[in-house]
Amino acid sequence: MVTVSVIKADVGSIGGHTKPSARMLESVRARLREAIRTQLVLDGTVTYTGDDIAIIMSHRRGPGAAEVHHFAWDSFLAATRAARTGGLYGAGQDLLVDAPSGNLRGAGPAVAEIEFERDPAAKDRPAEAFLVFAAFTIALVRLVLQSQHRKAQTGREGLLAQRGQAESDLAPEGWVRVQGERWRARASEPVTAGETIVVEAVEGLLLRVRKGA
Repeated sequence: MVTVSVIKADVGSIGGHTKPSARMLESVRARLREAIRTQLVLDGTVTYTGDDIAIIMSHRRGPGAAEVHHFAWDSFLAATRAARTGGLYGAGQDLLVDAPSGNLRGAGPAVAEIEFERDPAAKDRPAEAFLVFAAFTIALVRLVLQSQHRKAQTGREGLLAQRGQAESDLAPEGWVRVQGERWRARASEPVTAGETIVVEAVEGLLLRVRKGA
């Protein structure tokens, strides 16, 4: 049995919600190379869409394997440190707990995993089945991540002057919900979770808001 795990998180980016820095990506890639060398995983790659870093790995440890998820968490922590060192935006923003217990579900990063079995009686070479599957998986993951990123960028003009609700305290940054979608926001004055906000400007994927009347 082989498991393909895709784990992604936004732990910082250049100039707002644009893309991770080269140093951030290399910090994750270096750890992935070590994980392959020590046979924690069979193979993998590190990519990104927008400000999300995605680690795509194949391994034989099964879905939800704590050691694989902890490896991804430690890699995102390394990228967070690189983001903070570089003074980048939103360092570590998707890491919602101090340390995960078990796997990463509920800890912030998004996780998708699938396990498959190759028929030992098949005449194709073992690598061929995996390469075809991996190519399809990577292409699919890229499309999903890109569609999510495009969705968050659409309708910006329609957000101006719209009212929403603060999902967390804004002091000055936090999360708000406007037109049914969750946005990162910066407030011109302190806002308490649950209060009404009004959108004043849209800067990439960040909303500039004020407290509603």
